[in-house]
Amino acid sequence: MLGIFWTDWDHEPTLEDARSLFAARAAYVWKRYDGDVMDSTRVRCNPARLGVYPALEMSGYWSNSRSVAGGCYETFFVYEAREKLLWAIDLLAFAPGVPKHPLFRELRAMGETFRY
Repeated sequence: MLGIFWTDWDHEPTLEDARSLFAARAAYVWKRYDGDVMDSTRVRCNPARLGVYPALEMSGYWSNSRSVAGGCYETFFVYEAREKLLWAIDLLAFAPGVPKHPLFRELRAMGETFRY
């Protein structure tokens, strides 16, 4: 799945923002993905690029006890200074028994078409 959301923000995201970004994504996925939660003990943030934009990439694992599902996710946070918006391009896979790497290559390719 590829999801896009945004929030008001006033600066380029850095590694020091990891907790705030985790909280923003956690609130979004709980509401929009019907109760998904993220494993806070297995999350990683790194500087990255998404297409033409500098980004901060967050990756880790999600689960949902309502639908007995889970998997991995990658979220790219991209800052738009003019509007003071932080865009989140959210990639996640639920594919039991299927290799995730090919799925994420396709998701990243679609995510890299993002433009603001």
